[in-house]
Amino acid sequence: MFELVCCSKASPSLTMDDIRAILDTANQFNDAHDITGCLLYYNNEFVQLLEGDKTEVLDLYENIKRDKRHSYVLLLGKGEKEKRLFDNWNMAFQDLNNESNAKSEMKEFTRNFEALSELSKTPTHVTELFFEVSKLILSYGLEAE
Repeated sequence: MFELVCCSKASPSLTMDDIRAILDTANQFNDAHDITGCLLYYNNEFVQLLEGDKTEVLDLYENIKRDKRHSYVLLLGKGEKEKRLFDNWNMAFQDLNNESNAKSEMKEFTRNFEALSELSKTPTHVTELFFEVSKLILSYGLEAE
């Protein structure tokens, strides 16, 4: 099993309709190519973990880099691992920019996300990077409120 973690900056003109289109495409593509993962979007930042066949994941990453809906795509880590972390999700997603998210809901999500990171069995370096970058992005939002 191969995994890859990347982050990027959303285009200033990105809308929720664009994000829904990204998710629709990701779910269809990932289902067809046996890729799973998680995508977080907050404060115009994306962080994403992809899991699957090495060739499939690397090809997808090349497509992600060419997507004009974001920029500054940065590969944070990649490597092999024993099993999937997000095996039940083609692309798990959480929109943390939703204005209906109260500060208490944001804190609860962050606590739950941190618990998930603690529960991941034998996390790889790449998985740990995903959780650490995600928590960093989330902490900026909590400090700003």
